[in-house]
This record gives sequence, structure tokens and C-alpha cells, in this order.
Amino acid sequence: MNRVSLEEARERLLNAVSPLTQRETVPLSAAPGRVLAGPAAARLDVPPFDRSPLDGWALRAADTAGALASRPARIPLDRTAPVATGEALPPWADCVVMAEEARPEGRTLLVFRALAPGQNYISRGEDMREGELLFPPGTRLDWTCLPALAAQGIACLEVLRRPRAAVLSTGRELSPQGVALSPGTVYDVNTPALSARLAALGVEALPLPPAPDQPRALAERMAGALNRSDMLILTGGVSVGETDGVPAAAELLNARLLFRGVNVRPGGARRRLHRGGKAGACPVRESLRRSGSV
Repeated sequence: MNRVSLEEARERLLNAVSPLTQRETVPLSAAPGRVLAGPAAARLDVPPFDRSPLDGWALRAADTAGALASRPARIPLDRTAPVATGEALPPWADCVVMAEEARPEGRTLLVFRALAPGQNYISRGEDMREGELLFPPGTRLDWTCLPALAAQGIACLEVLRRPRAAVLSTGRELSPQGVALSPGTVYDVNTPALSARLAALGVEALPLPPAPDQPRALAERMAGALNRSDMLILTGGVSVGETDGVPAAAELLNARLLFRGVNVRPGGARRRLHRGGKAGACPVRESLRRSGSV
């Protein structure tokens, strides 16, 4: 089977999988990174009452007609009401004058500018209306979604279950972290790296100990991993060498091969050694150099 383009590989993979349908309920604090299972709609108007956006005085705009800094309007205090930011407005008021633009004097409020109806006035439901669709099903939630949901008093959300991916590196030379290396072995780097990347993508990673190269033993490990997860990601053992057991293990499991390779670089690139020269750049050392560690 020939190599395919990255776009073709992605298309074949998407056509071969089915979306998850299992749902679970999570608290709002755990919602970022999760995918909504159903629509999220507004349960109430936000704000639930007419309110002031600033500290000042609630009044009728008509009472401020012609007001200037040099000739303020004089409004009886019983026709105004002091309000704080976010506070409910009295039903008779249609605007709010900023505290800096008014001054009480005896039983009168001096207003130093004219206002229009609705000025400095937040109406009920101005941000969200009851029944309004906030987020459709399938929305991947992030922190920017939380204010709208929190404003509705939503404490828990129904989301799709996270996909589970088992990660399995193959090779008899691999050793897990935490144990002393024996001669001829190296620590498994791919499993923790891939598991971390999957977690960043919202996938529940199941890192597994390195697997042997023997096809039958590897097939048993692969079958067990698939029973615990939605997908299995393997690294190593897919070439044509005698110790590359993944293709044979996949055949034992009756797996269907979608493509053999992808036409991308540096994947598939060969390192070329020259007498007296150096091999191609080591990716681990390059990443450390870029981070300033070496």
C-alpha cells in the first residue's frame, strides 16, 4: 500500500470512526475542555432586572433638559434615587447620571449635564434572554464560556464522555521510568510524551508499559488495551525488520489497514551518516537547545 497525503490520511481516519455518544455530568468548574452533549439555553433573563452600570443617581431624563455645567438642572431629591453599580433601578427612572456629574445640595440634586432616556441604563435581559440558545450541542467549552453559564446559575453540565486512548510503545530495548537501565536498554520517551499531548487535547490517556516485539504476545497486549479504551496508539515496530512485530500482530487481530504511511517530513526521513562526519540532528537535543537547557 503506497503512502498517502496528510489530508487523505485524515479523511480515511475520520471515515473509519464513529462519534462518542455516552454522556456524563460534570460540575461547571470541570467544564473547560469538555464537549456539550446537548444545547445550553438561558433559563432566565440576564440581568433579571433593570440595573445601573455605574454609581450615580437614577432619575427621569426629562428632568435634566437643558442642564449644563454652568447652569445645572435642579431636581428635588424625592424625584431621584442614589444607586450603586449593578443595583436595581426604580421603575419610574429611565436613566442614570454619573455621581461625578451631580451633587446633592439641600433637598435638591444639581445635575450638570442633560441626559437621554436609556442613558447609563441596562435593561432586563439585555445580555441574555430566557430561552436564548447560548451554546449548541458539540461545543467544546473553554473558560470564555463559563461566565454565560455561571450567570444562569448552572452548576452542572451534561457533556460527552472523554475519548480514551491507550498508548503502547514497542521494542525490547525500552524500559519504563523508575527502574534502573539494564545493558542495551533506553527509557521509553514516546509513551509519556504522547500521553501528555493526548491529555492536552482532552483525551483520557492510558499509558501502558512497553511491549515486546513478538507478534503473538504483542497481539495479546493490543487486544487487552483495546478492551479498555476507544483507540490504541502504538509507536515502533512498524517497519519491515524481523523485530517489527506490529503489522503481524495487527493481522492476528484481523485489523483493517487504512494506509501504510503518510507523505510528510520529517516523518519517513532517513538519517545519513558520512565517514568522519556527524549524523543528522538529534531531535531530543534540538528541543533542549531551543529551550536553553543545553
